[in-house]
Amino acid sequence: MRRFRMRERSGLCALVLFAMVAAGCAAGSQSSGAPPSGEESTIPNLPPPSKPAGSPSSQDVIEITGVVETGVEHGCTMLRTAGELYQLTGSTDPLIRPGARLTVRGRPRPDLLTTCQQGVPFQVIEVLPG
Repeated sequence: MRRFRMRERSGLCALVLFAMVAAGCAAGSQSSGAPPSGEESTIPNLPPPSKPAGSPSSQDVIEITGVVETGVEHGCTMLRTAGELYQLTGSTDPLIRPGARLTVRGRPRPDLLTTCQQGVPFQVIEVLPG
């Protein structure tokens, strides 16, 4: 008799657990996250992010002059100018070699994620001996 009650309790516990899980899943599927049809969602109008005063945007082509260095990470090439360190990207020009003094035209890309972990990414358009 005792054995029968244990099975009965186990079965009852499993049934209650199943019912709770099913009810939780059903409640979660009722909301899709979208507003009900006929309603518009409101997204606040935020101003575009501003750039610091005096800094070029990622669309401005600028010219920088400095000395090429090897970065701390493998495959990273840097250009050290008088006031900044840039990570050169997008060019395999043979003039870009450690120790070379160069003038480089291109676009700063501070929004670009790289594995170099140093310098401002700079997309090279043209390389000139400096």
